[in-house]
Amino acid sequence: MKASRLNLVIALVLALAAGISVFLYTSTARTAVQSTEQVQEVVVAKQVIPVGTTLADANAKGLLTTDKYPLGTLPAGYITTAQVKATDATSRVSQVSIPKGMILNSSNFGLVTDDKPNLGPLQIPEGLFAVSVSAPDADHVGSFIVPGVDVAVFCTYSSLTNASSGSSSSGNAQEQAALRTRLLVDSAKVIGVGNATTPAGAAANASGGKNSNGLITLAADQKNSQKIIQCSRDGLVYLSLLGNGTVAIPDEGVSSDNLFKE
Repeated sequence: MKASRLNLVIALVLALAAGISVFLYTSTARTAVQSTEQVQEVVVAKQVIPVGTTLADANAKGLLTTDKYPLGTLPAGYITTAQVKATDATSRVSQVSIPKGMILNSSNFGLVTDDKPNLGPLQIPEGLFAVSVSAPDADHVGSFIVPGVDVAVFCTYSSLTNASSGSSSSGNAQEQAALRTRLLVDSAKVIGVGNATTPAGAAANASGGKNSNGLITLAADQKNSQKIIQCSRDGLVYLSLLGNGTVAIPDEGVSSDNLFKE
């Protein structure tokens, strides 16, 4: 009986020792594998990245972060920090909305080139309308107006003035047409220049000698959209860039009668 109990105890001790040995071996092996496995730091979406956002803008707006993953688990085309800082980051435009937590992939960011200057669909801010106007370079500050900037919209139109007094009037046989220029919209966002929807696209068009044909697309509310359309039909539209802190103030405008008045 005593021998049987002794044998049982010895067997239990041996089994326990074997279990501990196996555990120590597997733990050591796992640690060794982990220490030798190569990891890669990649760029991850910290927040949702809207479609049409350049890689540089996503970084500037704090939409990106980094994380490390085993190299063997990463998909082909993953984006690294070096790519975010590369000079072409301003020309890489997201083609889809990228959800939070997703590893950024080069297949999600199209590269704007001279041959493909229009990557990124037209982004119309919620609640606003897209309205296009045609204006020659001299009427929209040349090539300095690009998608993303804010502009003031002026309208030059024909008004009727009294031929003798120069005052505005109506229904008088002596009335004559006179041009007047007034502020039409104090601020509107440019969302397209020609067929380019990003600054990089507009720059690529300009460097490639591709004219926008004076077509500028603005985002505006319904009332201002109607005003812009009306002026483009009955008058001339002029777009003016706004400086830092500039506030456009509506007034009676300027005509030939008061052009040189203080």
